Amino acid sequence: GDDVIALDKQTPLALLGSIDAPWPTKSAREQGYKFRGYQLDKDGQPTFRYQIGSVNISDKPTFTNADGKRSLERRFEITLDSSSPEGLLVWRLASGNIKAIGDGKYRIDDAYDLSVDSVTCQVIRIGQQDELRAKLPASNLESMTLIQTITW
Repeated sequence: GDDVIALDKQTPLALLGSIDAPWPTKSAREQGYKFRGYQLDKDGQPTFRYQIGSVNISDKPTFTNADGKRSLERRFEITLDSSSPEGLLVWRLASGNIKAIGDGKYRIDDAYDLSVDSVTCQVIRIGQQDELRAKLPASNLESMTLIQTITW
């Protein structure tokens, strides 16, 4: 179609030393990601499952088109194996030109809006671009749900 937006191509989660550490440039496999398959719900929508270290992730994307607004919701269910993660689990939601527009929403590259539930985001300047990141507290990782909504 004609109404296409480009999303971040990097892995969404990484184990880092700090929230503002450089984002890994290695492939997901080289970072230790393990694809654990996917499941289809009754409507045929997939939920992708993967693991990074001791962190298990279910990622369910859902597309909607209502009242002329298109949106993509990603629901992340995160659980922790018995051991603590090696490093700080950081979620990178977007990169590019990022502007806070209020009510926990951000405008990305003047192309789409992004909001997130359950965590506090930070805009971090890395080189010539901004990155929207959130630190995921290890104390809540026994079971945590994160919802990211992209609207354009």
